[in-house]
Amino acid sequence: YTYWRDEMFKWLSLPYWQAHEPLKQQEMAFAKSQGGAFADGFPFTMLLPSLRRAYFRATKCDRHVAALQCIEAVRMHAAAHDGRPPASLGDIHVVPVPNDPVTGKAFGYEVKGDVVTLDAPPPAGDSPRDGAKYVITIIR
Repeated sequence: YTYWRDEMFKWLSLPYWQAHEPLKQQEMAFAKSQGGAFADGFPFTMLLPSLRRAYFRATKCDRHVAALQCIEAVRMHAAAHDGRPPASLGDIHVVPVPNDPVTGKAFGYEVKGDVVTLDAPPPAGDSPRDGAKYVITIIR
């Protein structure tokens, strides 16, 4: 247990976007070492495979806050530019624009007229439910 705990916990000191894949690999190695079951009867051993998911859940809250900051940045940019949304998040200079804490990269961004879409895809290999999409209409 101590060995596997340390192997998984060491990744929790990194941002989620850096820890996601190594944690997934550790989960698979741990499951393989247990023969696909957690049969040693030690209750904490059963919790180890849920660390990556718990870390994602905490980071998902950070992601939502960062997305709201991006939305507010888009709104502020539009307010300063006669109601026109920025062509890209990189065009916003009135306030800092955060990256997606799950990917470590900029949120997906698309503009069609006065409709802005901010996309936060799920981590690679995870459920589509773990992604988010924000659609904002700029009203002039």
